[in-house]
Amino acid sequence: MKYEMETMREIWPGDGDGERIEVGPDRDGLGLVEIRMREEDNTVSNRIIIAPEGATLIATALCACANEIEKRVIK
Repeated sequence: MKYEMETMREIWPGDGDGERIEVGPDRDGLGLVEIRMREEDNTVSNRIIIAPEGATLIATALCACANEIEKRVIK
């Protein structure tokens, strides 16, 4: 029997309702990144599965977009 350890990152919005976003390796072990939105009842409502290279580009785009919005809000 082969065992593997995975690291799942969970982003909790802080309002205490149980919804969260999970980011980690895909469940099929294909070497992809999986992003899941979990509802209060723990069901997965949305998911994105993408190659690591695409995930890196999405992360860069998200940071750039958030920074641009924060600069506009501060003005």
